[in-house]
Amino acid sequence: MKVTHQSASISFCMDLTDPEAVSTPIAHLLVASAEQDRFAVIAALTPKNPKATFDPITADVLSEATTLIRDHVDRVLAGLAPGASLELILTGLHSTLRNSLHVANIRDVEVAEVRAPAGQLEAEEAIMDELTRMAVERMHQEVKAFIASAPPPPKTNVRAAPKFTEGVPSRLAWPLSSASPVREARL
Repeated sequence: MKVTHQSASISFCMDLTDPEAVSTPIAHLLVASAEQDRFAVIAALTPKNPKATFDPITADVLSEATTLIRDHVDRVLAGLAPGASLELILTGLHSTLRNSLHVANIRDVEVAEVRAPAGQLEAEEAIMDELTRMAVERMHQEVKAFIASAPPPPKTNVRAAPKFTEGVPSRLAWPLSSASPVREARL
């Protein structure tokens, strides 16, 4: 089955007033369509010791990044016409996430071939599992690229970029075209 998908990198910036502040990739969102169905998948990293590193509000936001992003995607989708393009969903998200948590970039539309079983529920599961695998892989690629391109630590007593876990990101997958419940994606 052909699955058309587009994705966005979500980043976090500690200090929006500092022109030299580092924006850290923390999540990757994939939206996709396959025949009549549409899906969304988020892979997000969580901060190490958020309560010790951040103020309480920031710690809560970053700890619940998948839920926050999902809520924004659902609100954007509710404001769009049925069948709106994947790009409109991501650009709408870009418009709503504009502060410390923001859309860093949006990739071009891609098409993937997914082996999907014959049953509707099984096909949805197979598609969401493949999209989840792709989102996790892209999240890891973004973190590796970020680490490779990070400037050396400052010599002054300036607060460094936050440390995020490098293990398996938290994952969330849900169909956009139905009232199906959110589920934690398997890998």
